[in-house]
Formats: sequence, structure tokens, C-alpha cells
Amino acid sequence: MNLKLIMFFVIIMFIGNASANLNDCELIQINSTHWYFETTQTDLADGEYNYQAFANNISSDYRILTVSAAPAGNPPAITSWQNDKTLNNTLDFTINTSESVNFNATANQTITTWNWYKDAADQSHNYDNITLNWSTAGLKHVIVNATNANGTSESITWNVTVELLEEYIQEQIQFYFI
Repeated sequence: MNLKLIMFFVIIMFIGNASANLNDCELIQINSTHWYFETTQTDLADGEYNYQAFANNISSDYRILTVSAAPAGNPPAITSWQNDKTLNNTLDFTINTSESVNFNATANQTITTWNWYKDAADQSHNYDNITLNWSTAGLKHVIVNATNANGTSESITWNVTVELLEEYIQEQIQFYFI
């Protein structure tokens, strides 16, 4: 969703009373000779609009107001991530079917929504961490991204190889005796 906050100021250098006929705007007097229009319209499309100011029944020439989207802030970035199996930012690791793993992430901005996916299934878990486990063996994926008014971060993906407990124990025994 691209929201626009449009504010424009038009200095009118007429002496005396002034009035304006712009939708959703307010004419504000700065001093006896300076006025400005202010609006927070969000439904104006990018482009150019004509306006005319009036003071003491004398109108100005038509002026052009250019409207463009306010530059959005940069989308958030996930700056660190970890899991409690490796205790670091490793994205590929192996667990067995009896283990649960806590994943966490930190972003560089305040986050409105954390989006967690377990093997492409949305977990509807709006926190910066999640604990997951699997009952079947195979290559599994955990994905997280973060959203706020500035956009959505790039995703972080963990690749988790899940082994049946028996296979995991056999691999560990072989590892220690090699």
C-alpha cells in the first residue's frame, strides 16, 4: 500500500482578507500580508493541479501545484538472527525429530508485524522469536521477515535438516568414533 501524505504551502502576498476554495484545506494567516494553504489530503494522485487564490475580491493568476508522493522511509532490515541450537547466525544446521529450536531476529526499526513461516506455512506469530519442531525427517525451512509503515524487510531463511532420532544418534556415534 502506497500512502501519501501531501502537505503544500502557498504563500499569498496580498494585503487584506483572503479566502480559498480548495477541498480539504485550511487557509492560515501568518501575519497581515502572508497566508498559506495547508492540507493533508491523501487521495490526490501524482501530477499537477491548478489553483487560484483570492484576496479582497481580486484573484491571482492560476498557479500550478505539483503533487508527488512523499518519499517513504527505507524498509526495515533484519540486522541479526540466531537460533538456540547453534547459538549464532548460522542458517544451515541439523537437528533430530525430538528437538525444538528457538529462532529469533532483530531489526533496525520498530516492527509492526513479524512474519514467520515454517515450511511455507504462515505461523501467525507476531513476535521476534518462535520455537518450532518437526516430527518428520527432511530438509525444512524457517523464514522470517519484518514489516512496518516503511515496507517489508528482506527475508532470512534457515535450512534445517531434520533427522529421525535413530539416524541422528547413529551419526553422532560415528562422529565421535572416527
